[in-house]
Amino acid sequence: MIRVDEDGQAVVVGKAKPQLSVTQGAGSEPTEFEKRAFVRLFLERYLTFSAPNVTRNWAESLNMMTANLRRAAYAGMQKENLVGKIQDDQTNSEVQLRTLEAAKDDPLTFTAFGVKEVHHIHDHSETIDKIVSELHVRLAVEKRSEQNPSGLLIGEYWERAIEGEKRDWVLQQAGLNSPQ
Repeated sequence: MIRVDEDGQAVVVGKAKPQLSVTQGAGSEPTEFEKRAFVRLFLERYLTFSAPNVTRNWAESLNMMTANLRRAAYAGMQKENLVGKIQDDQTNSEVQLRTLEAAKDDPLTFTAFGVKEVHHIHDHSETIDKIVSELHVRLAVEKRSEQNPSGLLIGEYWERAIEGEKRDWVLQQAGLNSPQ
């Protein structure tokens, strides 16, 4: 179960929050390495899940977002009952990121291409979807703190399925079979 408090903080009910320490000064800017690692961690937490760990993964990824994006994402999750559907259908999602590049004109915006393999079991039948996606992430920078040692937050996120030659190229680069 995910609980979002009045400040927009998401927590898994009954789980303790890990304590982190700041290794760089509170006023230092995040490095390119930190930005890329933060984006990759967010995408892996948000897009890779199973029925037993979806609440934990999504709570952790929601806490990586700005408060306004977190509220909007959580409201969408609740409205669509996504956690319930994932648990009912025993859904597993695994993402394999192929590329992750910073935008040339904005060092806080990243584009990734990846392949999600989503397994559903409903009425004793399994379906497997292989979705090739373009993933867009824009970071926001705040002052580093013990609660946010990187000083980074996800300010914007969207994904879009891609088709055609670009889809085939991503699948080939990811070392996966030809499109179904």
